[in-house]
Amino acid sequence: MNSRIVSSSHLGRMVHWSARITSLFLFGLVIVIVIGQGGPPNIFRQPTPVQLEFAALGLMLLGLVIGWTREGLGGLFVLLGLGTFNAVELAVNGRPALGAFPLFAVPGALFLLSALLKRRAKELHAGN
Repeated sequence: MNSRIVSSSHLGRMVHWSARITSLFLFGLVIVIVIGQGGPPNIFRQPTPVQLEFAALGLMLLGLVIGWTREGLGGLFVLLGLGTFNAVELAVNGRPALGAFPLFAVPGALFLLSALLKRRAKELHAGN
């Protein structure tokens, strides 16, 4: 057996589960914050920048869920949502999102890395 395949599969599993665990943590954090605020606000009564940020947050949350079955697509959604959220923050406030928002990059990047490692492992396995 090729030792590169064995070590890459161990790394792949570690990245795979790290992405899932961090996605659960962030999804749970959003749920706790929403519950702590008394439920979700009426999005349609918010200013346009806030509506855009809610849409971006929705894309990030969708990516966290999709990442469990389609890691590449889920990671892409998370990072696109985060980029959109930061673009709105930069346009409105002149700075990127603060607080826990930068943490969304972690599962997004891990989902993409996991998808890349799986693809590479399949290529290595097919080459043997």
